[in-house]
Amino acid sequence: MVVVGKGNIRLHANGITQVITNVYYVPELKNNLISIGQLIEMGVSVLIQNGECRYYHSKEGLFLQTKMSTNRMFLFHATPTSQVSTCFKTVSEDETHLWHCRYGHLNFKGLETLQSKKMVTGLSKIKKMKIQKVEKKWALLQVIYQQRL
Repeated sequence: MVVVGKGNIRLHANGITQVITNVYYVPELKNNLISIGQLIEMGVSVLIQNGECRYYHSKEGLFLQTKMSTNRMFLFHATPTSQVSTCFKTVSEDETHLWHCRYGHLNFKGLETLQSKKMVTGLSKIKKMKIQKVEKKWALLQVIYQQRL
């Protein structure tokens, strides 16, 4: 999967419009993923309690309320508004790294588990990261003593 663009989107739910910035556009994804951390940075308060997640707009109050799904995710149902969203073309990034970021910097072994147990739709085989071998080369330091005459 490739990130085709990045921009802003306006979501409308319960009579409240919320702008989400720096949204990646990945046409091959069947579902959109939203970072709770990103929402918090935008001033949205998030309360997760008793299998429910509530999103509070900073001025308007309760924006959205949703129950936890069977695969332990909170489905966010909102519709984009009719205004045109801005989108900028970006250079494609490594898909494995994108999933790593989407899941709050989950380690790669965790991503492999999600993929092997088919816990996520659209997550293809995780690419192994090549780690460069670093060798320490020790240099002998010589101290030169000068004799005073």
